[in-house]
Amino acid sequence: MDSSRDSNGIEVPESPCAPDTPGEEESKMKSTTIAVDLAKAVFEVAVSQRPGQVAERHRLSRGQFSRLLADRAPATIVMEACG
Repeated sequence: MDSSRDSNGIEVPESPCAPDTPGEEESKMKSTTIAVDLAKAVFEVAVSQRPGQVAERHRLSRGQFSRLLADRAPATIVMEACG
């Protein structure tokens, strides 16, 4: 099986955040999750470096949200949108 595909045959791209070789460097990486609730006019954003603990909360316009992401280190982004 090609290592770039998971067990369901879905292509899984290499992570730009992961080190080339596993080891000590990998254990020092900080994992940040940014949760985003998409609304018509604003983005509700919560930032966490530890599971279950919100370090920052923001209510941002589209432009402010773009700047927030541009100014941050790579992170996992999760989004919710209800219609």
